[in-house]
Amino acid sequence: MNAIEIIKYLREHDFTIEADDEYLELSPPEKITEELLQRLSSLSLVRYRSNDYLVPTQYGHREVLVKGYVDHVDICSGVDIIARHVRSYLFLLT
Repeated sequence: MNAIEIIKYLREHDFTIEADDEYLELSPPEKITEELLQRLSSLSLVRYRSNDYLVPTQYGHREVLVKGYVDHVDICSGVDIIARHVRSYLFLLT
């Protein structure tokens, strides 16, 4: 497989390709690992995988969609992303 075929394959499979003078960075497509509906608490918190995530207070008591990705969590109301939180796996190192 030559370089052009490799790039074509990566683009067909939704990889992001970024390049500068020295490096070529490939990022796999974002895959949702889990989606679930949750109702926000009175404190505008939603619980996902034993963690509490904060959203803007104007969305309190509403039902939201929580989308868990490998590196972040999106909290959506309708089609809008109302909060995004980076996931940390540092607790696995201790």
